[in-house]
Amino acid sequence: METHARSVQLTELTADVSITARPFFERHGSTVEAEQHPVSDGMPLTNYKMKKKLLDSAVCLSGQLACHTQDQAKTVRDHLPLHLALTRAEPGCRSFAVTATIDPLMWQVEERFEDAAACDTHQERVASSEWGQATSDIERRYLVITTVPEMVLSPGAVVSSAVPMTPSGITTSAASTVGAGASV
Repeated sequence: METHARSVQLTELTADVSITARPFFERHGSTVEAEQHPVSDGMPLTNYKMKKKLLDSAVCLSGQLACHTQDQAKTVRDHLPLHLALTRAEPGCRSFAVTATIDPLMWQVEERFEDAAACDTHQERVASSEWGQATSDIERRYLVITTVPEMVLSPGAVVSSAVPMTPSGITTSAASTVGAGASV
């Protein structure tokens, strides 16, 4: 059913499910919208209105972590394993990679979160984390891209918004691009 719903460009699926079916639906990405108490043949029941989003706006971050000294590079090496593990365990983190480059003072950063809320939650956690404190003086050269799935628009259209970020996570400017054939 989900495959068909995606093929006809539906953005969500909803279902009224029983107490026993609720865990199954949650394991497959549905969330509870409301607890309901219908009456059937004079018998009160409890069920749940569940919803599964089929399309969302992913947030991708791409860039570099640029150290200026060997001490900064050592700080990254020392704190990175825990930072990777904590970030990858966050709800809404689809992928997270920080990899060394040929330059021993530079790391390539690639992040993908399922939506802006998950990315914001990540940024809040990082700001107060051991990683955030230890690496606060290391330069970040990031570009944040928010994508809207093309199925929401006309076929072949892709909309994205690119926002450069400073080390504090504050955006400095924004630019949007629209792919060919878009009708926004």
